[in-house]
Amino acid sequence: RFGHEAVGLGHDGVGHRRRVLDQGVVDVGQVGSLTLRIRSTGTAPLHVTPSVSCATFVVAIGDGPHTIAPGDSLQLTVNFIPTSAGPVECTLSLGADCPTVTLRGTGRAQPQCSLSTNLLDYGPVAVGGGVSYTIRVRNVGNAPMDIAPSSSCAAFTMTAGGGASTIAPGRSEEH
Repeated sequence: RFGHEAVGLGHDGVGHRRRVLDQGVVDVGQVGSLTLRIRSTGTAPLHVTPSVSCATFVVAIGDGPHTIAPGDSLQLTVNFIPTSAGPVECTLSLGADCPTVTLRGTGRAQPQCSLSTNLLDYGPVAVGGGVSYTIRVRNVGNAPMDIAPSSSCAAFTMTAGGGASTIAPGRSEEH
C-alpha cells in the first residue's frame, strides 16, 4: 500500500500539511528558500523524483530520484529566484506516487543607486571663492528611484539639480 504526506516546514520548523508553498515577496535577483518534507506513511517504499515546471524555482537540496522507506521522510529545499517583478506560480512534481505541490512567490523590483564618484575633494579654496562639481546619479536597479539631493552643511550648497525627482531604471541625472 502506498501512502504519503507532504509536510511544509515554516521558518519556525513547525510542520503543516499543505499542497501550496508560498515564498512571499523576494527582491528580483535575490534567493528565497522553502523547505518541504515528504514522509512515507504507507507500507511500501515511496519513489519520488522532484522537478519544477519553471526556471524561477529550483530544487536546491534533494534533487534527483529518491526512495523513501515506510515511516521515513525526505527533506527538500526549493529556492525562489525571481528574474522580474510580479507574481510567479509553478508546480513541484514529486513523481507518480505523490500529488503535485503549487509553488508561489512574488518578485519585487528594487532601485539601486550608482554615483559617478563618492568623494568630492575641493582642496584649498579661498575664502569667498568657490569650486563646483557635478555628480551623475544613475539608477542601475529595476524599479524607479526617488531622490532628493540636498546639502547638510551651510558651507556647501547645491547650485543646480536640487530638489526631488524620480530616476527610471537605466537612466541617470546630473546634480
